[in-house]
Amino acid sequence: MKEDIHGISIIIPVYNGELFLEECILSIINQPNKNLEIIIIDDGSTDNSQKIYNKYLAMDSRIRVFKQKNKGVSSARNKGIFLAKYDYISFLDCDDIWCNNFFDQEVYNLLDKGFDIIGFTYSIANYNLTRIKKINVEPKELINCEKLENILYYNGRSHSSFIYKTELIKENNIYIYGSRNEDNIFRDSCLYKAQKIKYISKNMFLYRNNPYSVTHKNIDVDILYKGIISNWFKFVEWLLQFEDENSKVVEHYKNLISLMIFEMIQAKSKLKLYLFNDSKIIEDELCIYLNRESAFKWNNNLFREYKLFMNKKYIFYLKYFILGKLRCILKKISNLRLCIFIRDLLKYNESINFTND
Repeated sequence: MKEDIHGISIIIPVYNGELFLEECILSIINQPNKNLEIIIIDDGSTDNSQKIYNKYLAMDSRIRVFKQKNKGVSSARNKGIFLAKYDYISFLDCDDIWCNNFFDQEVYNLLDKGFDIIGFTYSIANYNLTRIKKINVEPKELINCEKLENILYYNGRSHSSFIYKTELIKENNIYIYGSRNEDNIFRDSCLYKAQKIKYISKNMFLYRNNPYSVTHKNIDVDILYKGIISNWFKFVEWLLQFEDENSKVVEHYKNLISLMIFEMIQAKSKLKLYLFNDSKIIEDELCIYLNRESAFKWNNNLFREYKLFMNKKYIFYLKYFILGKLRCILKKISNLRLCIFIRDLLKYNESINFTND
């Protein structure tokens, strides 16, 4: 008998995810519709993650586990895509959870409609799930729309709030690369290739803003450049296989890269690399993007900062690096004084209580 492949393959990369992995797995296996599989890619975990997923592996045949040496989240997700057996794919990080009763008959019936991508409402929460904010989406269908309309409608939504048709990904050879912004580039690639997109207001998953995750690790701006901006360069190169150099969609991403470069310059704190020595950081290729004034004109404040950088770099550096450092130092001194005041106040209260006794 032919296997029923109508359902969702949920791909979960796991790297030392013992704190929340069990909660994540339970949120999926308890869904009302059972036509799903959980593909866990253990990316070289060294904690108790294996013990947790093995417990549920023995209980539920829909769970499949594959182990690999630590290669990063992109490699893990690509492996999950290759292994997926159902006709739709979803991604979930091991510190996030699917909402109760998300995969019900309504969503299952949607899969029959043949949409390339289905987008949902989702929620963002703090580490302890005590504060939750819903990111709503207006119900809408985008059928054979312009590519840029497909891309812009999601408005920066998480890639985990979408269900992707497996055929869309595999036939267009869309894969995930890099370690920074890789999920956004994958999502945009799928939106670019999609012909039929459906958005519904049903709440899909809860994103936990985990300060200990790989995404939130402190990272040097130079590495950030290599991981984010260079990946978007690759994406533009990919687009140029299908688009003219001056098309609206290519222009959109060139402007996005320009903004990222300027953001990198604003964030940089290594004076020895920046101060009066642009050539070490701002190479020829980046300068081409920095000359794109159109990327900045939509925001008056940002445009003023951009013009200041382009025309009066000494003042720009003075403002962002020297005065910025000075503000940090003064803030630390102020905080220190506040701590000393609180400590002295507590000591004073203790002495009063002791005297009264």
